[in-house]
Amino acid sequence: ALLAPDFRRVLFRSVWRKKGVHLQEGAIGRFDPGDANKQVFVMEKGAGKIDYFLDHEGRELWAKSIGRVVTLPNAFGRGHDLLLNWSPAGGELPRLIDHLGQSVGSFAFPDFVASGRVGDRSLPSDRGFGVKPLVADLDGAGRDEVVLYNRRTICAYAPS
Repeated sequence: ALLAPDFRRVLFRSVWRKKGVHLQEGAIGRFDPGDANKQVFVMEKGAGKIDYFLDHEGRELWAKSIGRVVTLPNAFGRGHDLLLNWSPAGGELPRLIDHLGQSVGSFAFPDFVASGRVGDRSLPSDRGFGVKPLVADLDGAGRDEVVLYNRRTICAYAPS
């Protein structure tokens, strides 16, 4: 029988570190099709803050304001991952971001409003983000679809 390692006896050491102002959340994936290693995206909290894209050794590859993301693994069968930017900075539609920080596709979510926010927050109790993402192979065809939803609408997307 295999025994689980006893982590109480293991001392882990830091292999790299990135300091920020208020690092909020991140995503890990193989976003660069030319690199066998994975990269790390980390978001700073607050509008207009700079987010960071790092290589596997913690070196900064680029820094700019992107917004909240999740990893879209093996994006539509292309062999590498993309960042699904479900809460973009600057009032843009939800979009896909590549390893260079460039938008490579967007999602025409029906509840997009001119204020730059996606979704409706008309209820006083609604303090969350207007749109949330899900990623799954809905039809069993071997590639993921993107599902975006808010309180009133849910939409599934596949590449055309």
